[in-house]
Amino acid sequence: MSEEKAPEQQTSPQEITSPVDAHLHEIDHSNAADAELDKHQDKHQIPFLDYSNMALENLVGELQRLVKNESVSLIKRHVDAIKNSFDQQYQALFDSKKEEYLAQGGVEMDFKFSSVDKRQFNEVYKEYREKRADYYQRQEIQLKNNLAHRWELIERLKGLISMEEDINTTYNNFKVILAEWKNAGPIPRDKYNDVWRTYHHHMEIFYDFLNLNRELRDLDFKHNLEEKLKLVVRAEELAELTDIHQAFQELQVLHKIWKEDLGPVDKEHRNEIWDRFSKATKTIHDNRQAYFASLDKDLE
Repeated sequence: MSEEKAPEQQTSPQEITSPVDAHLHEIDHSNAADAELDKHQDKHQIPFLDYSNMALENLVGELQRLVKNESVSLIKRHVDAIKNSFDQQYQALFDSKKEEYLAQGGVEMDFKFSSVDKRQFNEVYKEYREKRADYYQRQEIQLKNNLAHRWELIERLKGLISMEEDINTTYNNFKVILAEWKNAGPIPRDKYNDVWRTYHHHMEIFYDFLNLNRELRDLDFKHNLEEKLKLVVRAEELAELTDIHQAFQELQVLHKIWKEDLGPVDKEHRNEIWDRFSKATKTIHDNRQAYFASLDKDLE
């Protein structure tokens, strides 16, 4: 299935958008941006050094180390800081040498200055830019492939209800789809929420179909309810935290688990549990907005 033609879906209560859903949009936007990243990337932290106080040759060495040993997707902030420090120091050195040359009676248009550090820096920085361009070109292809695979999984999920096979076989095939979905990889951020909504819409349809075997369905519902209740309780705890940054970061993780790892619960609890989760999310959102508003006020 092509990425341009997403399957049509009905809208569940938790998918309706309105101005009062700003707290949900904020989380969705952040998680959609993260959807383009490999889920293991954020586990690797690269120390951010005091590049402003490094000598030119040390800046070159640090740039070489980063470009050689680290993923270019993780070092932009470091490279930008290194380049900024290098450019400032080199310009100061250039101006100093030029001033010295002119003071000795030299003609400005004849002034020339070469630096081994500058030449090495330019070579490594060029390598970084080429690696970065290649990385994002390959990533774009991979994101599109992952997206196509997720749409294909949705089509397989839709097809389960028309399979002429016993319910246990169908359920096992459903579990295979869930496992593949969990490992299908990152997708473009602008497709994340549409893909998720479509997937969960057809998952709910499948569970309605699974009503033919209530035991299997109810076991899944029970598991999903237990796990989602844990997320709700944790979100409500986060709403009481004074560390706004920590609360929001962990809330993002909770929403990812809710969306990506857990299926629906029974209709009796579906709205109630979502309302609790949404309420805690709104509290954290409001606390965060109030915090930033106070910062802006302090700067006035």
